[in-house]
Amino acid sequence: MRCPPLKRAERRRAFVSPGGKMAETMSERIRALRGPQTQPEFALQLGVSKNTIGHYERGERRPEAEVLTRMREVLGVDINWLLTGEGEMRPGGAGAAPSSSSAGIDADLYGLVTEAVSSAYKECGYTAALRDIAAEAAKIAADLSEDVSPEDRPAAIRGAIGQLRRRLREAIANPNSAAAGAQKA
Repeated sequence: MRCPPLKRAERRRAFVSPGGKMAETMSERIRALRGPQTQPEFALQLGVSKNTIGHYERGERRPEAEVLTRMREVLGVDINWLLTGEGEMRPGGAGAAPSSSSAGIDADLYGLVTEAVSSAYKECGYTAALRDIAAEAAKIAADLSEDVSPEDRPAAIRGAIGQLRRRLREAIANPNSAAAGAQKA
């Protein structure tokens, strides 16, 4: 299913890419939102697979409400713009990517935590969907970014990952409990 193009009157307000091409469909707006990132990098930010991003960009699928919410929270995108092409890509800006402070995310911290969460799952013998790893990393990063100074982050990350490992080991010992949505490998 392809996203319908904008009506002529709506095109004036739609995002124009650096090449001057109008982002008329939702799939084109998602592509414009991704910018220079690769599909796997963009997928990791949103907690979906790279194939899902490909489906969105080809107009074969539309993001579900959960993904739209993540796009708003993580990328600062105006959901109305994404769905209809009306308004600006990001409120208060003309298409510029949000800074880590305006989006509420410290990209370096999130990256470190994501790597640590992924390693913890592997060490405990769990396979997890990318979205589960991203969701767990986002929770930990949000907790750390509010209360921990940059100098204390390595120790705080180690502590948080230690707690995650304990939860995963408890899930192994008690198969009836869930561990961050993961399934035993």
